[in-house]
Amino acid sequence: MTIRFQCPAGHRLSVPDDWRGKRIRCAQCKATVSVPSKGRSRRGKTPSTDSSRREGRRDRKRRKRQQESVLPPESVPVEQKPVVKEPSPAKEKIPARKVAEVKSPPAAARPARPMTVYQADEGHVVTARWLAGLLALVVLFSLAPVAAKMHFDLETAPGWARVVVLIAGLQFAYLAWMANRPDWSSLWVVMIVFAGVSTLYGAAMAVAFATLPHEPILLGMEGVRQSAGSWCGAILLVMALATYLAGRMAVRWHRSAELESQ
Repeated sequence: MTIRFQCPAGHRLSVPDDWRGKRIRCAQCKATVSVPSKGRSRRGKTPSTDSSRREGRRDRKRRKRQQESVLPPESVPVEQKPVVKEPSPAKEKIPARKVAEVKSPPAAARPARPMTVYQADEGHVVTARWLAGLLALVVLFSLAPVAAKMHFDLETAPGWARVVVLIAGLQFAYLAWMANRPDWSSLWVVMIVFAGVSTLYGAAMAVAFATLPHEPILLGMEGVRQSAGSWCGAILLVMALATYLAGRMAVRWHRSAELESQ
């Protein structure tokens, strides 16, 4: 035997007779309804409700034509279990200092970035060493008056010879350093050194031309009075050219290094 009834939404339901008094779920509206203890079965008729009595014959025939809703497998008696709501754990308040540590980890935990080491260009290195050799020849040229007068013994040599040898030794030292550490900075230092030497030779040339023949000359240059002015002028031109070459190469090398680092 089957029991036929309606859910609150008006959908027709049919269940076995042994499901009387149980709660089921409608397959269409998913509403939970109770199976009436008294209802219409296939073998007999039960007293109808007031609403069913008011329905006419036409409504009954129309309802018979409609397909009876069949409960799917999920329409089984609903077991009423007590629903226990677990209290949600209170959110732990994180102090501001801890939040800052989470957002920005310490430097020790961050991956170390690879450090880029500056390396000089091989072409510039070779050019700098060739320039060091060329400037060394210029310095040797400035020692020509000392060699011509045979002033190899600095104890007995006049003052100007000692100054020329001292300046040449200083220039050789800086050129050796530039050849060993070729870089735009070493070239810049050498340019400054040669610019200073050029200034000294320019001052010596001015003194040689300004001193009268019967007056004593600076640094004991009486023996080379006639050629001192012209010789200092020649050394001045050569040293100025060397200064220009060293400075020009230093500037170009520095610009190329800046472009490579960008």
